[in-house]
Amino acid sequence: MLSPSRKYHLPNSFCYSFSNYPSENFLEEYHGSNDIPIKVLILSCGDLPFAVKSTSLSSNQRIANITVADISAMAMARNILFAKIITDTKFNPDSNEDLQYLWDIWYNMEWSSVTKERFLKDITELSIGCLSDNLKVPVESDLSVLKNIWKFWLSSVSEVNLATMQQIHKQRYESIINNIHELGSSKTSKSDGSVYKPTLAEVWKWMIAQTKAHIDQKASRNAEEMRIYFETGNCSQDKEIMICINPTLLEPATGHWTLISSVSPFEMYLNLKQLPAQGNFLESCKKALCNQVMSYQKWITEATLTFHIGDAFELCYRKTWTEPFNIVDFSKLPNHVGLANILNAAHLVLADDPHAIILTQSSPWRENTAVSRYDSSKEFVEASLCTSIQMIPSLYGFVLVNHVHLGNTLPLKTSWRSSVRLQWKRSPNLTNMRLENSGAISDFFEALQTKIFSEVEVPQSNTIEPSFTPLTYCYLVSSFTSRVDLLETHRESLEQPASLHPSSQLSWNTLQSWMNGGNILCLKIILKVTNREAKGLRLILANQNDKCFHFIDNFGLSRDGCNIIASFMLLEDHRLDLENTIAYLISSNASVSSTCPLTDASTTVLDVSAPFPRKTNSAAFLTCIDFEGFYHVDLPGINQEDMILSTDRQPPAEAAHQVTLLAGGICQELTFPWPFKVADVHSSCETETNRVRLILPKSTNEPHPYEWKDRKRWDVSSLNLWDTKSLLKDLNYHLCAQFHCRELKQQMLNETEDDTVRTNSCVKGVREIIRTLFQSTTLDGNLLYVIRSKDDPKLKNLWFIRVHLPVLISPLGAPMLLLTANDHRLAQKLVDRGELEQTKATEDFKRIFVEGVSSSEVCPLFVKSEEEEGVLRYLFRLNSTKILTNAWPIEQLPVGETSPWLATFVSPCYADQTGTEAEMEDLVATTNRISIQTQEEKKLILKEQALESSVCSKCKQIKVNLKRCSRCRSVKYCSVDCQRSDWTLHKSSCL
Repeated sequence: MLSPSRKYHLPNSFCYSFSNYPSENFLEEYHGSNDIPIKVLILSCGDLPFAVKSTSLSSNQRIANITVADISAMAMARNILFAKIITDTKFNPDSNEDLQYLWDIWYNMEWSSVTKERFLKDITELSIGCLSDNLKVPVESDLSVLKNIWKFWLSSVSEVNLATMQQIHKQRYESIINNIHELGSSKTSKSDGSVYKPTLAEVWKWMIAQTKAHIDQKASRNAEEMRIYFETGNCSQDKEIMICINPTLLEPATGHWTLISSVSPFEMYLNLKQLPAQGNFLESCKKALCNQVMSYQKWITEATLTFHIGDAFELCYRKTWTEPFNIVDFSKLPNHVGLANILNAAHLVLADDPHAIILTQSSPWRENTAVSRYDSSKEFVEASLCTSIQMIPSLYGFVLVNHVHLGNTLPLKTSWRSSVRLQWKRSPNLTNMRLENSGAISDFFEALQTKIFSEVEVPQSNTIEPSFTPLTYCYLVSSFTSRVDLLETHRESLEQPASLHPSSQLSWNTLQSWMNGGNILCLKIILKVTNREAKGLRLILANQNDKCFHFIDNFGLSRDGCNIIASFMLLEDHRLDLENTIAYLISSNASVSSTCPLTDASTTVLDVSAPFPRKTNSAAFLTCIDFEGFYHVDLPGINQEDMILSTDRQPPAEAAHQVTLLAGGICQELTFPWPFKVADVHSSCETETNRVRLILPKSTNEPHPYEWKDRKRWDVSSLNLWDTKSLLKDLNYHLCAQFHCRELKQQMLNETEDDTVRTNSCVKGVREIIRTLFQSTTLDGNLLYVIRSKDDPKLKNLWFIRVHLPVLISPLGAPMLLLTANDHRLAQKLVDRGELEQTKATEDFKRIFVEGVSSSEVCPLFVKSEEEEGVLRYLFRLNSTKILTNAWPIEQLPVGETSPWLATFVSPCYADQTGTEAEMEDLVATTNRISIQTQEEKKLILKEQALESSVCSKCKQIKVNLKRCSRCRSVKYCSVDCQRSDWTLHKSSCL
């Protein structure tokens, strides 16, 4: 009811009892002080092993609490049982007996007598509420529900018989068949017209066929172990007689099989396409579980594990937790809940800690069958939030940590499980200014009103937004106005949509009354379901006499046996004719439930207050207009000549969040959500009105200020080397993963580009440079490069790059080339401003760029535009914030604001869309073949290159013992006279 997301489907009894998504250790992403105990919230957590695996401790980190929440009471009951077992001081994960018991409880469908007896002891203790001190269920009603589930498990294990076991096996079979639609669609019926149902052996053959290109003969034994699991529900190697069914996989109300059979225990640890070539697959999975348990046991002795049952958003908006969290994981919430709703809810649970992060994850946007298809995660984020990346901090109060416009830091799998994991942190609020509802702000709210409140003549669910509801809009407006100062008239214009369909008026009035502190009724009705497959639900209140209806888009649903309970808010003065008003659910203009008269509804007063308090009016006299690319600040009563500006920029950062304005007796510190480029800040004065305006361009191609100081850096001296035995093949895969397969293959084969492939041209150009750097260095041995403009004569020498071998493996698992980079244009500016001596610049260049390099050939690389060079510079500077330079290959490398040198690196900027797995394999094979052909061709032209290198750059005669220009090392002369006479032409391109 308090959840802003639309109800996508009816509540069911299905349970994802173990995760089918790989987890990541998000503690690695928290950069706060090791002295601060970490509190973690995992919403819609599913299974506890997922949470345990996601919280492997780094050195010196301390966990104070992990809170897990899920709407499934059955999943929580299993989680607490799992936690009880591994928290027991007598439990030893290195013991085969203990680990087998844990594996049986969590994954196996059938149990032996040994497992049964041990389970009875543990579950008996739980059923009477006997929990260890570090396991907490703080809500009494949650504990009551859990006790009933544990009591059901206790009775079902005691009463099970052979007939019951056979019946549950049949239910499991039906569940598998019903969930694998592709298999059923390929073989629909036999000749007699009956519906064809394949055997489990055929199910397994179909699954193997989907991934046959990734399973070799060495993995056949592993595949056999998985086949046994899918056919029997067990992956135990024990020969003991199985005497009962695992009750934790059964629905407590009916005793029926309830596990979603599209998941398996193997997906938690290893993907089907990543089977180990040697060794026992089942044992390797158990070893992974053992390691997770051992990690858990390291921190649980000094921490607590807390459990809650409920909808993730409901728990957030009911302010279930009095203390906020340093890390909040929303990554397992389904995508239809909406990214905007997640960011809004995060404000209520995330700590006011500059290092606190929230995690989100999304995958269906990459599917071909998706309603909306996006070519990159940047497009997805901007479409999901209805605004640009630069406006997100102002509108939502968060900044995206991932640099999505550069691509991903790791290649996405091309399978359907591929997903993008995003990290967010709080952004600074706009301070000491009032924000005008104009510019990009007004554009955003107008677009949002159109999206949510667009008129509909009939109550069709298929015409509505899946992620945006009227309550989403209310939360967005109230969250926004709680962070910024707005003029009262501007606030009122946001709170009241310009146009509202009559059928939405009652719902909107109810929400507005709640937000303003009015009394709101909470109604509950019982409905009988008529269509359980429906998606995208709406609650309709209809008058049977005048056919007038009202939409209710925000309501709660819960199960009541075979029926469902719908709960919703209603204005106290609703003026409905209760005797003639009925309620029912619809989906795509089709009824989903029976009708229920409102006279049958139970009514209480809602006891939850609106979540976001209004910001009190401040004495700010400056006004700000927020545009996508810059801020405008009006400065009434201030003379332009009297202004003195200073910023909180901390070199080598080029951007800042805060500017201090001094003018006469005025001193104001102004803070902006998105950083501005300090060097480009300026003021203007309108001649007619004498009005002064401060203009602050937003910083785009520059790391955020926090990235220069708040980042845990990688020690490059401790990184592993890339495997030279498979260097070419593996490297080409990573380099190809930067592009769409068809696009890159067409380019390599000199074919016409496919118009359907869309790529940001600047990013594409930078990816080409990265690919060339890796290939030219590893295949040809080139170490020195100069980056120039292809067309603009003003941008001849932009960067001088020295590569340091060998190729390393980054902590993210990507290939990594260390670079010492010289920003040539910056060097010239520093010399011109007198901040760097010319002789010092020349000496450093000779020492750093040339000395110690066996081959002194400088290979040119080209950028197509100044915008592309800006993206490349951004990448170099961003990567320099990620590494420690205490063990850099170049000794005494001058760095800092008065140095043009950077210690940085390049790794592939992976594309969000690459193509199918078959296309990727074909592309890598083509790349390898062309690389080999290119090597042969290069051998044939070496003699010609040697001849060309013997030509004087001035007189063009072939000479021996030519001398290089000592400054740039890129041209050769036969004599001092030729060098001097060529200086007027060469000067512009020489360092």
